[in-house]
Amino acid sequence: MDRMRWPRRGCGRTTRGSITRSGSECGFCLAVPLPGKPGMINTTNVAGSQSRRWVVLAVMSCAHFMVLLDSTVVNVALPWLVEGLRFGATAQSWILDAYTLAFGGLLLLGSRAADIFGRRTVFLVGLALFTVASFGCGVASDPTQFIAARAAQGIGAALLAPAASSLVTVTFPAGNERNIAQGIWGGIGGLGATVGVVAGGLVVHLLGWRWAFYLNVPLGIAVGLAVFFIGAERSSSRRRAATQLSVASSVTITAGLLALVYTIVIVRSESWVSPVVLSSASVAILLFAAFVSIERKSAAPLLPRRMAADRYLLVAAISNFLVGAVQLSVLFLLSLQAQVTMHLDALRAGLSFLPMGVIAIAAAIAASRLVHRIGARPVYLTGTALGLVGLLMFAFQQESPSYVWALLVPSLLVGISLPTGNVVASIMGTKHAEHTDAGVVSGILAACLQIGSALGLAVTATIAAGGLRRGYLAIATFAVLSLINAAVGFRFPGDGLEHRRHDLRSGKTGM
Repeated sequence: MDRMRWPRRGCGRTTRGSITRSGSECGFCLAVPLPGKPGMINTTNVAGSQSRRWVVLAVMSCAHFMVLLDSTVVNVALPWLVEGLRFGATAQSWILDAYTLAFGGLLLLGSRAADIFGRRTVFLVGLALFTVASFGCGVASDPTQFIAARAAQGIGAALLAPAASSLVTVTFPAGNERNIAQGIWGGIGGLGATVGVVAGGLVVHLLGWRWAFYLNVPLGIAVGLAVFFIGAERSSSRRRAATQLSVASSVTITAGLLALVYTIVIVRSESWVSPVVLSSASVAILLFAAFVSIERKSAAPLLPRRMAADRYLLVAAISNFLVGAVQLSVLFLLSLQAQVTMHLDALRAGLSFLPMGVIAIAAAIAASRLVHRIGARPVYLTGTALGLVGLLMFAFQQESPSYVWALLVPSLLVGISLPTGNVVASIMGTKHAEHTDAGVVSGILAACLQIGSALGLAVTATIAAGGLRRGYLAIATFAVLSLINAAVGFRFPGDGLEHRRHDLRSGKTGM
């Protein structure tokens, strides 16, 4: 006869052959109801529940890869797209900005929606919207239609990305297994950013720019079907109680993020002290102040008050902001260096970035394992220091005729650094997150990464107008700030080693 055990608060899964109550907070419930025993479920009949977690990770990683791939492919397809739809000089910037504005502005709201209405449900809604909008981009016949479809893509990504990330977080138990999953997740991010450049060059040259968007359609359908075969998420009474969400909080934070992202976006075409930029920045500050005031009085705050005391989350959010500032900016300057300074065409330039993408996967997985063994601080500091060396090499050797020293070696160092920082930040940011907060935590980290990317690119593009060396030195400044943040912020006790100590006490010494 099966033994009986009540699960710990949060995850309803138990070991194979056990009985537990339903109402799991896991991303996907793999349990089977026990006949004649309401409220009880039997995991004995669930074959390979352990391996099913990795299936969840694979499916979510495909969605994550699709979103990242789309962002980089669009950058490559931009010249052909502008010519094909006859974009005017003013409207061109909105090809990228419409997506950035919707994605960055709605991330936090999308993440909380995943916690409240179900991560699987929000994921599927976001996936459907992103897929349909991708098709809309492909069939657009004028700039207005295309920009509207790009904005819809951004909204879909704002629902899809944090839901996928939180599903990965809650599917894996805290400790080494979750660290490895987040390492793979971070590696997929690095691969998507670099493979997109190569894929974009191939697709545009062989099939045309519209296929850069059409390719998302079969991939989105395949991911959606896979989610249905994985299993269904079950809502708990605790989640239903959380639906009494403050509308005022949601409106003010969303409007504030939209105003902030819009400020960063228009800086690229306006002066930093222009009336439009200053006005938009002032509106963002006022809305954020109003959000804080409303949250303090709200009975159902958008951001649970317990999160304000989470030092791990604060340091991780700052880390993600600075990693984002480095990541998008360095890819921007690398494209300029490869095509302008080294005179490589778009396809050869993309192929030259492949080693960085490959090493990013290895670095992300290695970082997730090393955090479990030696702690977050030394892993983060080592990775960021290597990236800083790579950036300085870019700055002072970018005119070298040698591909190895001008591009390959420094890009490998940066390729190690970026996923390492992102993985460590994800591990530490979700360290104390409850299952019901996994979505909003993922949203905070993703929003910081997105806003950091946009602001870093705006600053770097402005400074790089005076030369690539200045641009790389500006990015190196972000890396130095990232080092300082980790050196100070990750100094408090228990930076990722608690589960390692538990494993040692339990006799589990393997990585």
